[in-house]
Amino acid sequence: MTLIINTLEDYSCNKHILSLLESKDSQIKIIDTNALDIHHCIGCNQCWLKTPGVCAIKDRKGNTYPTQKLPCGKYIAYVKDLAPMSMTSFTFVYGEQLPAAVKADEKGFETPFFKGTFDASMRITSLIDKDADRELVKEGKALNSMVYYENRPHNYDAWDINIYYDEHGWNVDDLTSVKVVSVGPVATVLACEWKVSKSVIREKIVLYKDLKRIDFNADID
Repeated sequence: MTLIINTLEDYSCNKHILSLLESKDSQIKIIDTNALDIHHCIGCNQCWLKTPGVCAIKDRKGNTYPTQKLPCGKYIAYVKDLAPMSMTSFTFVYGEQLPAAVKADEKGFETPFFKGTFDASMRITSLIDKDADRELVKEGKALNSMVYYENRPHNYDAWDINIYYDEHGWNVDDLTSVKVVSVGPVATVLACEWKVSKSVIREKIVLYKDLKRIDFNADID
């Protein structure tokens, strides 16, 4: 039996296909996908119920890249050699289940590019560039250090910032929670919260496997 799957929108060619093949095989079945209820991936996660976390994207050349779902519902992937000012299409496919790429907790982290240490307020007190074998934090200083200042403008509350605003400042160090919210083959994400006066600062620290960078995404209520 010969099975033919016709993915063309116009299936009027079926008769011509049958006439060409019926002399070779009397049992020919043609499936017109245009008439079927088939959709692109919509992120429903039904495939994850069978193989949790096993998901990837594939380009037209057949290259496969692991994906990772973030708490916000979006997916991230690292795709190599994308041409600038161009368009590339991908499809979701089953991928090999890969282990976590980056180790991180409230004490520190290590990626293929960096090794860092957090203090009790999630400031980075040490950041070593592995390629250069160099400490990037000055002695006595810290990265991811947030400070809020008192500002009493003379005229316009919305945009009048006086030059002496930095004379009264306080470090943001009232850390209320830290947790790992996403772990996968692409990145590890830490979610931190600080209480500042009557506000709350929420920050996500994104540590990548294939990118020599660290992202800090903060929101203030």
